[in-house]
Amino acid sequence: MRGLFIAFERMYANEYGRGGEMTNKEKKQWLLRGWKLESELKALEEAKKRALERAVSVTAKFNEDKVQAGEHNRQEEAIARYIDYELLIEQQTDRLIDIRMEITKAIFALENSTLRTLLLKRYLEFKPWEQIAEEMNYSYMQITRLHGRALAQIKCKSI
Repeated sequence: MRGLFIAFERMYANEYGRGGEMTNKEKKQWLLRGWKLESELKALEEAKKRALERAVSVTAKFNEDKVQAGEHNRQEEAIARYIDYELLIEQQTDRLIDIRMEITKAIFALENSTLRTLLLKRYLEFKPWEQIAEEMNYSYMQITRLHGRALAQIKCKSI
C-alpha cells in the first residue's frame, strides 16, 4: 500500500510541478523511448511488406479469374490495409523524430563530454555496453559507473 501511495505522490508531484525529480530508472525508460519506437517501426515495416504482398497476390488472382463480387472487395481491403500501414508508419516516424530530438537536447545539456558521448552511443546509436566500453577505451565496469553518473545529471521531461 505504501508503494502505491509513493507512486501516486510522485505522479502528482510531476504533473503539478512540485518536486518530482525522475529516478534513474525512470530516466532510463525516458531515454529508451526512441529504441522502443524504432523497434515498433521495424515491425510495422514488416507488416506493411506482408500487406503489399497480399494486395499484389489478390490483384494477380483477380486478373486471372472471372470477376466475382467478393474478389473485388478483397482487393480493396488488401490495398486499404497497405495504405493504413503507410499512414501509421508515417505518423510513428514523425513521433520518432520528435522523441530523438528531445533525447538529443537532454543529452547535449550535460556539461561533461564523456557522459554525453556515452549516452549518445547508448540511447541514439543503440550500441551494447561492451561496444561502448571498447570504443571509449574504458572497462565495462567504468562505463556502468559513468552511466549512473550521467543518469543522475541528465534532466528529462516527464512523459
